[in-house]
Amino acid sequence: MDKNDLLESVPHFWKFWNENGIETDKAISLLFTFYSAFDTESSNLVLELEQNGYRVEKKSKRTMIIFKGYVISAEKTKLWTQEELKHTLTELESLAIQHETALEGYFAAANS
Repeated sequence: MDKNDLLESVPHFWKFWNENGIETDKAISLLFTFYSAFDTESSNLVLELEQNGYRVEKKSKRTMIIFKGYVISAEKTKLWTQEELKHTLTELESLAIQHETALEGYFAAANS
């Protein structure tokens, strides 16, 4: 997902969450997903995300018979604001680029 698309999605997701039982005035678990074709770079991203307080999981994924990639899920639970989420998406997009990884998207896992 393009950085501008991610940032523009925030108000739409915020509204959707409020209309579908996720209370945005309480702590929300957000799950951010990344994809990488490179094992070392994805491992470096995992370390950096963990140092920044994310709960992280990395799984290998076959995209074709011979190609293998890595899916990284990073979860953080806190009381979010739309501005904080936009700031976080900007930071995560920069980290992804730095580690030759794509920030694919995010979603609300649940209220805490």
